[in-house]
Parts: sequence; C-alpha cells; structure tokens
Amino acid sequence: MRPVVLMSFAGLLAVVATANAQQTPAPPAAVPSVTVPRQTPPPGQQPATAPPTIQAPGQQQGQRGQQGQPQPAGRGAPPPGGPAVPYVLPPRAEPPSTWQNVKIDVAISDSVTAEVQTRKTINLLILDGRSGQIRSTGSNSVINVDAAPTIRQDGRIYLHLTLEYQPELTIEQNQILSKQGGTGRLPVFIESLSLILVDGKMMVASQSADPRSERKVTVEITATVQK
Repeated sequence: MRPVVLMSFAGLLAVVATANAQQTPAPPAAVPSVTVPRQTPPPGQQPATAPPTIQAPGQQQGQRGQQGQPQPAGRGAPPPGGPAVPYVLPPRAEPPSTWQNVKIDVAISDSVTAEVQTRKTINLLILDGRSGQIRSTGSNSVINVDAAPTIRQDGRIYLHLTLEYQPELTIEQNQILSKQGGTGRLPVFIESLSLILVDGKMMVASQSADPRSERKVTVEITATVQK
C-alpha cells in the first residue's frame, strides 16, 4: 500500500513561488554614463574642418544643373567629344550712311589791316557719316581742317568742323605791317563748330576779331551733296 503525502495549501504556494524565482533571470546592472570633455584647439590654431568635397567626373562642366538645364561651357571650351573652337569677335557695325559724298568748301578771309587782306579756300570731299581732315604746315603758316558731315532725312547736312589757321604773309605785306608796328608772324586762329547747313547754300559760320589789333577773320562754309 503506497503512502499518502498530504501538503497544506500554503506550502504549495511557497513551492510554486520558489520555482518561478529560479526560472526568471535577474535584470542587468545599470551602466554608468561617461561624459567626454570637448577638446579646444590651442591659441593660434584653426579648428579642424571637414575635407573639401571632390567633384565627381559626372558633375563636370557641360552637364545638367539642378533644374535640368545644361550648364553653359566657357569661352573657347571644346564641345563634348569635339575639338576646341576658337572665339571669334562679332563684326563691328558700321555707322549709318546714305553712301553719298559731301563736298565741304571752307573759305577763310583774313583782314590783317586795311591794306593787307588774305583769303584761303579749302575743299574736302567726304563720305556721308564719315570724317576727313587736311594738314598743311609751313615755316610760319598752318592750315588744319577736320570735318564730319551727316546727311539728315530732311536733306539738310549736319557738320562738325574744327579749324586751325595761321597765315604766312608775303614780303610786301610784311613791309606794310612792319611800318604799322607789327611783325610778320600772326597769332593762330582755332575754331570748333557744329551746325546745320542747307545743301549747296553758303553760310557765314563765324566772324572773330583780334583783341590786339583791327584784324578780323571770317569763315564761310558750303556743304553740297554730290549726287
């Protein structure tokens, strides 16, 4: 006959609690946190920076940008897969012109004294919209003329003219001038004008007087379109 083992209810609960305690693992121990101090560079030394970004071959000049558009190549840069193309300057635009010649007649009347009168005439043929010049220099004389005519739509002529003039007197004129207390070398006359002329019509452009004598210089200009 087998023996009968009797156990109270409180003893049974104690046995179950002991078994559960043996099967449950113990919680891990808490790891203390470690604070690393921030390193400060010594005085006079720059802080370390990130290395520069190296551009990949697929991002070189001529590829598409952020918005999907191709980046323009530099001046003279070769196209993809082709030789270098030299840069050529664009042709310079010419000033407007009617391609007609304009004849400029300049007459200079110089009354040194009542007995001494001189008159010089200069003729120039210049293309519309361009400029021309004449240079004439002697031992004691100068005649320099610069002119630039422009034919307007109404048929009149716009003219810019610069004049430098000093006459050379003859022996007889020098003798007359010497008797009146003058010398054989007269002051230089310089003038710059911008005016509108009627085609083929003479215009008195200027009349000037010498402050030291009774000398008067008159300039007459005529511009004629050569058709």
